[in-house]
Amino acid sequence: MTISFDSLCDKLTDEVCGHLQYYQELSCEGNDLKTDLQRFIVEKQYNTDTIDLVLAALCNALPVVAIIYQTTGGQIQEFVHGPGRPGVNAAGTVRFQMTGEGLGAHYNHVVPCQEPTNQTASAVHRDSDVQPDARDSQVTHSASAKRSQKPQQDYTPMTNTPTKPTTSNFSAFHVRPFPKAAPRQMASKGRKRRKSAILTDTPEKQRLSEEKKQKPTRTAQVGTKKSAPKTRKRKASRNLKSAISGDSSEDDDCFCLVCCEPYSNSRPNEQWAMCVSCNDWSHEECTEKKNIYVCQNCASDSE
Repeated sequence: MTISFDSLCDKLTDEVCGHLQYYQELSCEGNDLKTDLQRFIVEKQYNTDTIDLVLAALCNALPVVAIIYQTTGGQIQEFVHGPGRPGVNAAGTVRFQMTGEGLGAHYNHVVPCQEPTNQTASAVHRDSDVQPDARDSQVTHSASAKRSQKPQQDYTPMTNTPTKPTTSNFSAFHVRPFPKAAPRQMASKGRKRRKSAILTDTPEKQRLSEEKKQKPTRTAQVGTKKSAPKTRKRKASRNLKSAISGDSSEDDDCFCLVCCEPYSNSRPNEQWAMCVSCNDWSHEECTEKKNIYVCQNCASDSE
């Protein structure tokens, strides 16, 4: 179909003026439809309605379905605009490429390639459809700033090369729950707690002396006095147990020279060491574990 620029303008004017009630919603508020259309064609002052007035009149006047291509973000999008006036059926299809944005947008007539490529649809003007005077006048149609929200479809050219499905490296390890922790184990008691005190200090030394005076002599209980061993024996706790077992009184209990804990509160198989000077006893854990044990009281007296 070949149509001149003047004929196209007359068709658009007759279409709008003949159906004022339908196009009233597409015109700017307070403007006359004929004035708005004349400004669009001659002065290129485009309206800013929700639907482009000239595009709607073009689809109803010819009547055709307009397919519009627009490049946005490196992708080709396709818009379809058909006759909207009741009783009008499309008799053909025209294609436009929309360039620019807002009031500077234009519709350029294009011819789709027979073999689609990855490039944008070529904006080639068809000489058989438009007269030279129409090309010189640059017949363009504006895209309104507030365009109605039409469903948009991505124009993806078909190629002969099959595409591989996209895959992602996903592992169930990233979403599995954390393993349950084992029950918390209580730490072993370990070495006995010791008091921090200066044994050579006068109050502490007097307290130890009074405790020693209150204790009866073990030689009287056992019957014979033991000679001071030259070396410490590992089985000293058994000798201490046999020495103390002769009397069950609490006053006769043996106390550690370091931590002052009685022998009756000892743990099973706990080892004791005897001082070679005063023959008193101490926990093996409370001593420095030397072959010959001399308590701190005797060591301070000798100094």
